[in-house]
Amino acid sequence: MNLSPAELAVFGTLGGAFVAGLFGAIIAFINKRSEEKKHLRELIVKTSTEHWQFVVETAESNIMPPLINYIVHTAMMCDLILNKKLSSKNIQNKLKEIDSLMDVLHHHAIEVSKKRT
Repeated sequence: MNLSPAELAVFGTLGGAFVAGLFGAIIAFINKRSEEKKHLRELIVKTSTEHWQFVVETAESNIMPPLINYIVHTAMMCDLILNKKLSSKNIQNKLKEIDSLMDVLHHHAIEVSKKRT
């Protein structure tokens, strides 16, 4: 199959446009996914901060967990909710993992506050 130089130029141009379009689509997909993750992180921090402020304003005690505990807890709960492999069988284990991590953070906050006083 012999192709004329004009046909080769057309096929080369079409091939180059296809490859460039493919890379453009891949980059657009990666950027979109990155923006979605960024938006989720911002939403988690905002929600956690608002919840922490509400608790601080309505609490009767002067002892408050640090803001980071609220952020970590909200992030982990969002991961749990958005997990596509979530089932009634593994939700208890996931909740226990979250609780154990929150216990570690709580004890760490107590230790840090003891060092400062």
